[in-house]
Amino acid sequence: MSDTDTTTQPGTADEVQADPGTADEAGKAAPSRSKRPLVLGLVGGIVVGFLVVGLIGAFLWPGHAFGPGSPDALASEATADVAAKNSAALDAISCRGADGKPVAPINPQIFGVIGSVKPAGAANLLIDSEARVPVDLTIAVQGQQQPLPIDLVLGENDRTWCFKGLTAR
Repeated sequence: MSDTDTTTQPGTADEVQADPGTADEAGKAAPSRSKRPLVLGLVGGIVVGFLVVGLIGAFLWPGHAFGPGSPDALASEATADVAAKNSAALDAISCRGADGKPVAPINPQIFGVIGSVKPAGAANLLIDSEARVPVDLTIAVQGQQQPLPIDLVLGENDRTWCFKGLTAR
């Protein structure tokens, strides 16, 4: 008998419609569905959603989750060290190569011609692992002073910012 067939109970003229899904032709109860696939699907969807949001965030804000953070503190320190002509302090914050030596050491003779150093702006993040800090440098040679706009180059070494050197702007 199908789910929509009608039957007449013996002794009455009333028709009774069979209830779909409650019993099959043999009188057995219909098997109930498990909620496990639904729960697994929802949990899997949530996990995939978090991964997608994380990947999009990493693309839009590179270095935010896993990078060295803001270079501003080291930028201030490096500017102050150049202004103070402190080569030992610059050496301490310099990026190191595999041999443990500074990657681009500054010749100490350069400090003899530096007249003044003034910050010229905030650190600019070029790529995830390099930032440049604009600085207005004044060079004094034989009584002549010449302004020289330069950038302090900061790099990343072991997830921390380090000083890489100077470059012309």
